[in-house]
Formats: sequence, C-alpha cells, structure tokens
Amino acid sequence: MKAFRYLLVFHLFLIPVGGAFIADDMAHPERWDIWIHDPSFAIPCCVVLDAILIGTCVHIWWDERQQKRLAKGIWLLREAIRLDAEGSHAAADEAYFEGCRLSGVVPKLK
Repeated sequence: MKAFRYLLVFHLFLIPVGGAFIADDMAHPERWDIWIHDPSFAIPCCVVLDAILIGTCVHIWWDERQQKRLAKGIWLLREAIRLDAEGSHAAADEAYFEGCRLSGVVPKLK
C-alpha cells in the first residue's frame, strides 16, 4: 500500500507540472523546432507516462491480491491437516479443496 501512496503523490505532482510545461511551450511556437518543446511529441509522452503509472498501480494491486489469496490457501491446507488429525473428516475435506482452489494446487483425489 505504500507504493500506491508514492505513485499517487508522483501522479498528483507530475500532472500539473507537465501541464504547465506544455502550456508554456504551446504559447511559444518558436521553440517547437526542438523536439522536447513540440506539443505534438510532449502530449503523447505525458499520456504514455500516465498509462505507465496507472499500469504500475494495477500490477501492485493484483500482486498483493494474489499474495493474500495464496496465504489464505496455505492456511486452509494446514487447517485441513489439523482437522483430519482431530477426526473431522468432512470439514477437513472442505478446507482441503478450498485451500487447493485458493493456492492453485491441483487436488489429489483418493
């Protein structure tokens, strides 16, 4: 979640700064001979950088979600072993199959 905050701060800081640079360059067409000052290059670059920031946020969110799901699946598999040792076979089977589904392990049928 720390990475989300950093990316949000970078996004909130860089968008107005980029907009100010582009607005200043649009007001001075005599600078457009240098590629970095040409709005036809700067605007697509800003859009691509924004897409990279959003993609990074989505990737971090997806990775954290998968890690939580894997941890819960492993916990359920351990819980299934404990329940089976205690004699609760029906509950152990249910926990085992749910743990296999969450962790991505292929269940071993008897």
